Amino acid sequence: MSANRHAVGQPTTAKADMAAFDALPPKLRAALTDARENLSAEAVLTAVAEDGLPEADALALLAAREGGPR
Repeated sequence: MSANRHAVGQPTTAKADMAAFDALPPKLRAALTDARENLSAEAVLTAVAEDGLPEADALALLAAREGGPR
């Protein structure tokens, strides 16, 4: 498993990804839980908490990703 920060992949662990999942706002946790793909909670947390992506924009990106082909 890896979390991608922009174009650079960074290694992660299940424990670190779960800690990131727990740190996400409830709506983002729900979106990741319902996602068809296994998405990195660390990548989402980095985008929101460190890079300043608004939660609404992160939710919209996740929803758009879910709208793609299965």
